[in-house]
Amino acid sequence: MGMVVRTNMAALNANNSLAQASKAQQAGMQKLASGFKINSAKDDASGLAITEKMKNQIKALDTAKDNCEDGANMIQTAEGYMKETHDILTRMTELAEKAANGLLKDEDRGALQNEMDQLCGEIDRMASTANFNGVKLMDGSLGSKDKVTITSTTEGFKYNSPTKGLSYAGAALNGGVTTGTLASGITQLESGKYAVSGISSTGTITLKTLTGGSVTTTLQMQAQVGDTVTIGSGGTGMSANGITVQATGAAVGNTFTFKESSTGLKSWECDTDTGISIGTTTLTFNNAATGDIIEWDDAASISKKSLNGIKLQIGDSSTTADRMNVSINSFHTDSLFKGLDGVINHSNDSTDTANSAAVKIKTGNDSSTYKDAVTIDISDKDTASAAADAIRQISNYVSDERGKLGAQQNRLEHTVNNLTTASENTTAAKSRILDTDMAKEMMAYTSKNVIAQAAQSMLAQANSQPQNVLSLLQ
Repeated sequence: MGMVVRTNMAALNANNSLAQASKAQQAGMQKLASGFKINSAKDDASGLAITEKMKNQIKALDTAKDNCEDGANMIQTAEGYMKETHDILTRMTELAEKAANGLLKDEDRGALQNEMDQLCGEIDRMASTANFNGVKLMDGSLGSKDKVTITSTTEGFKYNSPTKGLSYAGAALNGGVTTGTLASGITQLESGKYAVSGISSTGTITLKTLTGGSVTTTLQMQAQVGDTVTIGSGGTGMSANGITVQATGAAVGNTFTFKESSTGLKSWECDTDTGISIGTTTLTFNNAATGDIIEWDDAASISKKSLNGIKLQIGDSSTTADRMNVSINSFHTDSLFKGLDGVINHSNDSTDTANSAAVKIKTGNDSSTYKDAVTIDISDKDTASAAADAIRQISNYVSDERGKLGAQQNRLEHTVNNLTTASENTTAAKSRILDTDMAKEMMAYTSKNVIAQAAQSMLAQANSQPQNVLSLLQ
């Protein structure tokens, strides 16, 4: 190229090289200053997406670890209360054994009975007040409130834990429950409470009859107010959350809505045909199994006996596998002792098998503020002797309940270790993608710095070249 003054191509080339070197130098400085290899999506789009997912996962893992530790603390708190209940039961056994001694007079047994009543009152107080962060632990809200029962065989006493079942859906009946026709395999336990005793797949309770037909609700999950069902050609319809309704006498296209009345009762009501009114409903319980308990409350809400419990989030996902249910039954005196009433020791070596030697439970206890409190009657030597044996079985029950909690606490310790390891490994993987290798980046920065200085020097040289044209003009 000839000698020109209008366009200095050497300077342009040097300037471009300097700009590129400066840009690379700035990028290197940013990585060195932040410590991150990826500071924006343009640095590595896929790497950014991966590391952001890893950040969320690490946070979830760390939070789940904290949840597990909180859960272990809750279990330890509950187990501590149970230990004190254990100690009280030991003292109650001692009192019953003393009362069974024929050398004592009635006034002596009266003094022992007073202490027995006070101990039962303390058991009720602990069951009512024991809590962790405000969550009641031993009042039955986390498990079953049913009573522990005792059976007596030739081998001696044996306890049976309260009945518990899986959570089941419910729907309420318009007008409440008056009478019911029970399906085969369902027996009535008490008012509003039925047991499944001989079926393996489906149980039906017909509670009323429907004007103009009948509606069968297959309760697969909880019906929600506002749920709607449109009846199809097969006479059935399904709501958005899985409630299947089969309508006999309803026309295709009839719609039903699960509504709540001003009194709080809920029912399926036909929206499109006033000739079909739901006065009664037949409820079909799918997957009902022997041992399940079905009951309804005062608002006629029908449900299978709920296994309550508290669910701990012990993993980084919302799947069932990452949740653990901790269930604690009621430790009130009516749950622990009411099932002992009338039990007689029928073991092979027992000599007291008459009704007079049966365990006696007294309802009410002035030493307790719990409304359903009971206490063990040890005012007679024969009943006191039977009571001592029965109390030992309740102590065995408490031992097993403590053992279950201990097993869950041990599990949580392993879960914490697993979550810690997972968080550590995921953090290491994120670091390999996201973090700057400082030595390598410093080496590259030094090279870029030298190039930038060289480009700057060459730009200065290129800018001086047009001065040579002046020598031709002199």
